[in-house]
Amino acid sequence: MDVDGLDLYYKIHGLTPSDDTPSIYETGVIRFLDLFKKMGIKATFFVVAKDALIPKNRTVLERAVREGHEIASHSFTHPYELIRLEKSAIEAELIQAEEALVPLRNGKALAGFRAPGYNTSRVLLDLLAERGYLYDSSFFPCPAYYLAKGAFLGAYALLGRPSESILGSPTVLWSSRHPHHLRQHGDLLEFPMTVT
Repeated sequence: MDVDGLDLYYKIHGLTPSDDTPSIYETGVIRFLDLFKKMGIKATFFVVAKDALIPKNRTVLERAVREGHEIASHSFTHPYELIRLEKSAIEAELIQAEEALVPLRNGKALAGFRAPGYNTSRVLLDLLAERGYLYDSSFFPCPAYYLAKGAFLGAYALLGRPSESILGSPTVLWSSRHPHHLRQHGDLLEFPMTVT
C-alpha cells in the first residue's frame, strides 16, 4: 500500500494543498490496520518517510510494525521528478528515507522500495541494489493507466494547472507483469503492480 499524503494528490492535479485536510494516517491507515487485523492479513506499507517523522504518524506506523506489517520506502519527500535528479540527489532521498524508517524496523535495513509516480530509471534501480534493497515494486505495466496519465498531464498543462507528476518511460509497459529478477541491477527483485 502506498501511504501518500493528500498534499501529493493536490500536486498531481495542479491544485494548492489545503491545510485543513486530515492526515491519511488519522483515517486511512488506521482503518486498514483494523481491517487487516480482523482479516488476519499482513501488508507492506510504502511510506513517504518525511511523514514518519511526525509523532502522531509515527505512532500509527509503530502499531503497524507491532502487528507484523512491513514498512518499506516510498522515498523521503516523494519528488515526482526523482528519476530526473542527479544520482547524488536520488541517493540522498534514499538515505534520508532509510534514516527515518529503519528505526521503526528495530534497526533492520529496508527491504523494499516503490518509486514516486511509479517511475524508475537505471540509476535508481542500480542505487537500490547498491544500498542492499531486496526488491522494488514500482513497475506499473498498464497501457490504459499510462495513456490516461499522459492525457491528464496534457490537459492540466493546457488548462494552466501544471501537475508535478511526470510521465516516465513507456518501456515499463512491455515488462513482465509477474515478479521477476532485474539481473542487470544486482539481481534486485521486481514485484510489479497487479494489473489486467
